[in-house]
Amino acid sequence: MFGGLVRAALRCMVVAAVACALGVVASAQDLSSYLGKRIHRVDIEFANGLKIDGGEFRQFVERSVRAGNELSEEEVHVSIERLMSAGLASKVAVAVAVDGDGVVVTYRITRLVRVASVKFGALSTTATEGIRAQLTGLDIGSVLTEGVLDRAADEIVRYYQERGYFDAQVKRTVVVDDTGSRATVDFAIEQGEPTRVSTFMVSRDPSVLPDLEAKLTLKEGERYTAAALEADLVTIRKAMLDAGYLSPEIGETEV
Repeated sequence: MFGGLVRAALRCMVVAAVACALGVVASAQDLSSYLGKRIHRVDIEFANGLKIDGGEFRQFVERSVRAGNELSEEEVHVSIERLMSAGLASKVAVAVAVDGDGVVVTYRITRLVRVASVKFGALSTTATEGIRAQLTGLDIGSVLTEGVLDRAADEIVRYYQERGYFDAQVKRTVVVDDTGSRATVDFAIEQGEPTRVSTFMVSRDPSVLPDLEAKLTLKEGERYTAAALEADLVTIRKAMLDAGYLSPEIGETEV
């Protein structure tokens, strides 16, 4: 008998999950079996951070869904959209349970996490400033997502590769504060050994500018950087123009 009661209670539950992905809100369940029933209570729970709502979340929910009202699917969706458009939630799951002649509506909210600070371990001030200038999406107060973190890691690796560190690796640590809404991101960077030039060759007719290589920065044993390569391409173009080649065409470089 007890098992039957448990099963009956479970059958009285329905979950409407609404997730925000790429700005699209999608409902996963139909509330039609519970529409029109009187709401006895609205509960708010949190999947991350503090478990207590100071009233900020409830005020958005109860503009449309509150005790005493009849349950409306439209009003549930409106309340979820308010939470997301206000920048309070990244995900909201709504559970409706029968309670006597009415229902209890429970919102389970995943707080939207924003960037509180970004750290780069023990990097020099110059390197830190250079990396910060290259990062996108990690400004203080911006929304923190896995996509933003992945892109930032790629940008840091690119920063080091342009400076000749082709084995650079990046590990990240994200620490969310007690509120569940602000996070510190710490990037640990292993730059590895600098890459040096083993061979630098300008493919051309041997009779064309035979002393060209002596004018270039990148030589065997020198450290490679994207900036040095770019400077050498400028030198090559200028040397060819000076030698009377008015329309020099320099193909793709291979590194």
